[in-house]
Amino acid sequence: MAQSSAGIKLYYGQSTDGKAKPATWTEIPDVTAIPALGGEPNMLDCTPLSETVQKQYIPGLKDPGGALGYTVNMTPDMLTATDAASTPPTAPAKIAFAVEFPAPLNCYYWYFGTGVNVTPGETEVDAVVTSTFYTSVESTITKVTGPVTPPAGK
Repeated sequence: MAQSSAGIKLYYGQSTDGKAKPATWTEIPDVTAIPALGGEPNMLDCTPLSETVQKQYIPGLKDPGGALGYTVNMTPDMLTATDAASTPPTAPAKIAFAVEFPAPLNCYYWYFGTGVNVTPGETEVDAVVTSTFYTSVESTITKVTGPVTPPAGK
């Protein structure tokens, strides 16, 4: 079954040692779009001199583009959350971000990064004011099965 975009959530959390995923996560509300999380790998030419028809490649380092941009509605709750997610913790702690997909995928992807404070984006007459919450990507993006926050009693 294909995944619907309904119920996808963005979270931030603080890893106290800067290595392990955070023990607790806080939702960043009012996200209306997420970026592609994969990152395109550089392709390294490994064509031997004996090849006469076509070049050959192997994947190199992935490049997420330097920043991931999440489209957000400008709301007080979103600003409170993104401001907190953009405040650098005291080392060795680090901020992490997670994008949760409900069933049928039932997993989330998380990474270490730095948030950038949100400012209002472009707008026009009779429109919702939106912006983009940018985060750097400072680690590999890791998949975890299950929800970000386990249901109560689990």
